Amino acid sequence: MDAIIHELDDLSLLDPWIDRAKALLTAGTPVQDGVSDARAAVSLFVALVFRQPQHPDMRSWAERAIECVGALRDTNARLSAQLLMAITLNYTGQFERVRELIDVMRRTCRSPDVTPLALTVLKDVESMYFMLTADHDRCLEAVYDGVDIGEGSGVNLWRYHLLSNGAAAALGAGDLVSAEELLAKMHTHRDGARRLDRCSYHYYRSWLAMIRRDVVEAHQEQKTALRLAIESGCPFYEVLCRLALAEIFHELGDHRRTVSTLRRVRRLARGIDNRLMEYMAFSTFAHIAFAHGRRRAGLNALRYAFGLGREHGFTHFLWWQPRIMAELCVHALEAGIEVEYVKNLISDRGLMPDVLPMSVDAWPWPIRIRTFGEFQVHNKGEPVGATAKPQQKPIELLKTLVAFGAEEVKERDVSAELWPRIDADYAHRSLTTTLHRLRKILAHDQAIGLRHGRLSLESSCCWLDVQALEAVLEDVDETLGHARPRPDQESVTVLADRLFDIYRGPFMASEGDHPRYVAARERLRNKVLRAASDLARYWEEGRRWDEAARLYARGLEADALAEGFYRRLMMCYRQLGRLAEAVDVYDRCRRALAEERDAKPSPETTAIYQSVVDALSETSGTQRYG
Repeated sequence: MDAIIHELDDLSLLDPWIDRAKALLTAGTPVQDGVSDARAAVSLFVALVFRQPQHPDMRSWAERAIECVGALRDTNARLSAQLLMAITLNYTGQFERVRELIDVMRRTCRSPDVTPLALTVLKDVESMYFMLTADHDRCLEAVYDGVDIGEGSGVNLWRYHLLSNGAAAALGAGDLVSAEELLAKMHTHRDGARRLDRCSYHYYRSWLAMIRRDVVEAHQEQKTALRLAIESGCPFYEVLCRLALAEIFHELGDHRRTVSTLRRVRRLARGIDNRLMEYMAFSTFAHIAFAHGRRRAGLNALRYAFGLGREHGFTHFLWWQPRIMAELCVHALEAGIEVEYVKNLISDRGLMPDVLPMSVDAWPWPIRIRTFGEFQVHNKGEPVGATAKPQQKPIELLKTLVAFGAEEVKERDVSAELWPRIDADYAHRSLTTTLHRLRKILAHDQAIGLRHGRLSLESSCCWLDVQALEAVLEDVDETLGHARPRPDQESVTVLADRLFDIYRGPFMASEGDHPRYVAARERLRNKVLRAASDLARYWEEGRRWDEAARLYARGLEADALAEGFYRRLMMCYRQLGRLAEAVDVYDRCRRALAEERDAKPSPETTAIYQSVVDALSETSGTQRYG
């Protein structure tokens, strides 16, 4: 069995030996030292994982193999068994046990009689473990250490597999340059590669093409990988390849083959006790279900996948697509699925979807900046300057950058704004120093980028309420556009909630009437008032005066000088017969304008107020007459 497993060419040859080993191990034949039983139990378990993973007694054989390993007294025999166990446990996502085995094996490998082959395989186990737990740097370190040991000793049996682990780690980390280099090395050594190793090579070539969105090449490479997996007789690899093909067919728009491939995966995977494979499979299914509008099915699959992820600490799998996983995290946070696990996954893997999740409140932005109403900066939930007052000039730089649009702002414009009375060279040096101090205050070097003389607030790590507002405004226009069908009431309510959750007052209200903020303040204010009016008009058209009134009232909480909202609110109250409240609204309007602008309500506002007073007088007169 060990010979067939090490050859990794035709695992179907294991079938008769699996039956024979089971018969011998269950016959109860006494063995003096237990070594034969131990070696056979380990080899049987490994053979089952590679060839018959759906075997009903898999769990019991796994436990027996783990117990037997310690019975092997010979160092190299015990180490060989431990290495096989660790590789197998890696494939099934049992990382805690792998970590324990690696620690034991490292201690064993300090012995001078350990062979170079055992040391090489230890590095292979380490690299596989670090690859599957998304520790890119340590994986590559183990890969190159193992390759060096092999080259120094002339024992290169595991070189190809080491390189494949490194390629997978690089792909998972988005390090496509390293992935290309490692795949090129695999291609160089392809003559000595085993069939299942060649399957991995084409699988990873397909993975690389998919990340680059070259779906046609991904399809060609994955077909080759699947053929080799089938020829090798390894169900685990066949499931991996078919899951990848389902994703590829989906990207190609071939719904029929997507569905048929997923059904084939389901039949193949039935009975296989492999939580890591399930994590990948249900994540893939969830993505495809969401793309086809099957939200309930997508959420159910996502709930199961991320439940497994939380329970077993999964943060990675082969064929990891950051863009797709980021989209799944958006769905999960919106639905309240495994929120803490998802937030940690996003932070640990640096996930960000193509469309920034500005409206997802639970998304773990490292930095959050609020400019509407009081200016606030939070770093990982804590206000900047909570323990010590931040320096004023760096914060002023941040405010200026936001006021100028936060993206592709010319360096010289910022310098001239903050240091208007000094020469350009000194202003540039001052900006460089202040920018360094600001990054230090924010505790995030990538928060503010400087490229080609232009400054930008990096949207991948900074949530800015102005950008979130622009996203909501676009959604309002799209939802309420004239060419669109009338939206449902829930959608309009959600949009209104999002609008006023973000817009909490005028832009940079705490900064007074400084010229750099006034123009942006008025522009954004007008956009918000127009969007709120469009939302309220939806309710007015449906004669839902109570909902329209509630929206206008929220608008006035955010902007007490929006005179148009006072007028519309009075009209809604008049329609509802709440005339006294309409009079109160006019009084609030008059006081706000007098205090803030030393002005009076417009004739239009006064005319509506007068109509309300007349109606109130008529009502009072009718009551007196009665």
